[in-house]
Amino acid sequence: MRFKLHELEFEIEGQQDTVKEEFKNFNENILTQLLSKINITQIPNTERQNIPEDKKPIEIGGGQVINTKSEIDYPELKDVKMRDLPKSETEWLLIYAFYATDFGKKEFTRPMLTKMYDDTDRKTDTRIGNISANIKSLVNGMYVKSTNDTNYIILDAGKSRIQEILDGKSVAKHSGKKSLKPKSKNKNDEVEPEIIQESVKQKTKATSSPQVAFVDLKYNVKEMTSLRDYFKEKSAKSQNEEVMLAINWFMENKSNNGATLEEIGYVLKIATSKMPNVLSQVLINLKGPKVNFVEKGADAKYSLTSLGIMHIADNFAKGDK
Repeated sequence: MRFKLHELEFEIEGQQDTVKEEFKNFNENILTQLLSKINITQIPNTERQNIPEDKKPIEIGGGQVINTKSEIDYPELKDVKMRDLPKSETEWLLIYAFYATDFGKKEFTRPMLTKMYDDTDRKTDTRIGNISANIKSLVNGMYVKSTNDTNYIILDAGKSRIQEILDGKSVAKHSGKKSLKPKSKNKNDEVEPEIIQESVKQKTKATSSPQVAFVDLKYNVKEMTSLRDYFKEKSAKSQNEEVMLAINWFMENKSNNGATLEEIGYVLKIATSKMPNVLSQVLINLKGPKVNFVEKGADAKYSLTSLGIMHIADNFAKGDK
């Protein structure tokens, strides 16, 4: 955005929201103060007749002029290639789509992208073969969106990513995994999954089971000693078995109805000085259809099923003798 008032000039370039915010601050904190101290005359009609419609300024109040034409000078595509701005093939597809659609104003198709490969002399069989997979990565990353079976549009997130690429701020990274396929002569030939890596990581983090906080139930010394002796006798060989033993001890010594998540965590902490980082996930596994060793009641208490009780009896009988 460029603003000019006599000798006063204001110009800013960047993201649309940033430009609006900065101009708002300029208008409120600087321009308003100046307008109260200077005289402004309207532009004579004779000077306006030949101004193109899309470049006509807007007059505000007493005639102050603001040029609403926002121009961004994008580099030529050959310069983008020479500067090696896109760092992955998916980024190249974003750039191709952007330039093929008059900077994101139209829809694009796969043949349009193929033509861009020809125009930039980057066409290889591998890259053309991976176009569909890379477009899918862009769709999954919410950078582009399909409008029908063949056409796509660039979303706002895609335009922001494109601006970062053209500004030399590409954040693309290679996954770092070793490929079993022969190395390509061109570093950007392979399908690049980096666009959706961040969202996948966030999803994994969000769906992982939370760690159970330690709640001190304050058993007496006799109970805690009995609990430790019980675990020493049984000698569990896995995390799943430790959890089953904790529930079994609780059902035999505290409540036959079972134990809550916090009670199981407390028993494990006292008996082994540790508890699983994802105790709830261990219980889910024990509840699963493959084993059915544990069940969860309506009161959120976990207890051993008949199968779980028999597993304890069959595998820890020697430890009881």
